[in-house]
Amino acid sequence: MMDSKVSNVQSMQIPHIFWGKYRQAKLQCRKAAKRLVQGESFDDAINGSMLDIASTPGLLVFKRCDSSLDSLGENFYCYLLLDEIRELTNSLKLEQALKIEDRCFQESLHSAWGTLGLVATNNWGWTNIPYRISGPDLSRRDEWIAQKAYPMLDACLQYWDLFCAVGKRYTMSLPEPQEIWNVSNNLYGVLFNLGLPKEEIAYPQDEQIFFTKIYKPLTTERLQEIVGRLKQKQ
Repeated sequence: MMDSKVSNVQSMQIPHIFWGKYRQAKLQCRKAAKRLVQGESFDDAINGSMLDIASTPGLLVFKRCDSSLDSLGENFYCYLLLDEIRELTNSLKLEQALKIEDRCFQESLHSAWGTLGLVATNNWGWTNIPYRISGPDLSRRDEWIAQKAYPMLDACLQYWDLFCAVGKRYTMSLPEPQEIWNVSNNLYGVLFNLGLPKEEIAYPQDEQIFFTKIYKPLTTERLQEIVGRLKQKQ
């Protein structure tokens, strides 16, 4: 397994509450989520305490995995804050829940770590087209494009170099980390929902190698070209 401590990369700051063994990180994120649901800003809820990703060991976890990675030490559970917010808003009236989640979505886009939380696979419900019981609610597709898809794409373009500079530290839930572009993530979901053929960024099925060769390398320049082309078609 690759060393989960990376040096000589462009620095990215991630809230201290994301880091630790699973139960520790979950408790920290639950406390912050409660403050956010009560109306506090992201900066206030996380108490401004940040860790430098270049000098702090740990994988960047994108999917709920409970304590399965604890044997490796402390990790960054990038999905947990938004996951805990959703757990809390599920008990609220729909209108109130949507108002809180919309504010948290918009605030997430203002930072690299917030955008990374939206990119994390576990939080697909934050970035996907609204669903009915029967499937995607296509009557709200234009609303989704304007309010969710395009703002997320713009934020990903702003931070993609920073995410890629971290190197092989990203994981869904397995101890073998990958580059961010080789991990299933919600950026890809947005691109596919906007009409991008999967083969543009994924290897054909018969060329894939389990967990080591799934997606093609995706640079910021390539992402910018894809996003520009998709926006022209909408």
